[in-house]
Amino acid sequence: MRLLIVALLSFGLLGCASAPTSAVKPLNPETAKIYEHKVEAIELTEIKVPQCQKLAAAVLSQWNWERALVASGHCVKSGDWNRVEELGQQLSTREPEAPWGPYYLGLVAKNRGQWDRALWLAELSIKRLPTSAASHYLKGQVLWELKETGAAVQSMERAIQLNPDLISAHLFLGQLYLRDQEFEKASVHFSAVLKSQPRNSIALPGLSESLARAQKGG
Repeated sequence: MRLLIVALLSFGLLGCASAPTSAVKPLNPETAKIYEHKVEAIELTEIKVPQCQKLAAAVLSQWNWERALVASGHCVKSGDWNRVEELGQQLSTREPEAPWGPYYLGLVAKNRGQWDRALWLAELSIKRLPTSAASHYLKGQVLWELKETGAAVQSMERAIQLNPDLISAHLFLGQLYLRDQEFEKASVHFSAVLKSQPRNSIALPGLSESLARAQKGG
């Protein structure tokens, strides 16, 4: 059985993020600490009932960047891309040094099939905070759509280095390596998923097939 590569989330005008990427400096270490621990690529299972509209309205009426990230995550899960874009623009304007305005606007661009723009925004987010697993994962998704497979894999692997618990990246790589008959690598990624999600419907058959085909020599 062959598993298909699944379509995975994460997860307009850019205002303050409109300068060329090369002109953007990474955050200084102290500023980076403020942002770094707050956002990861949000897994589909983390939010049971998205509350996009309510949370977005509260944030926009009384700004708080941490709550803006939570609201943005809920809106991604709801598929309310207009509100994600609005929140992303607010993050870009109100938190001009942070990576999360470009990150969420990059998700919007990816959803709309604006691949070049999405890649630029993902790279801008990484430029601001190189240790963001979420931004590397987004970049990997976009590179995959642009048929740049090698670069996409590198970005996904980097995302996992930064966040070993990033299930969506493990699933992506597990399925890709299974497709390419690299069964040992596929097994590693499927096993990583099953450590935290023992009944994952993709990782379970993926690991079984990887191990079986590895024993048969392909």
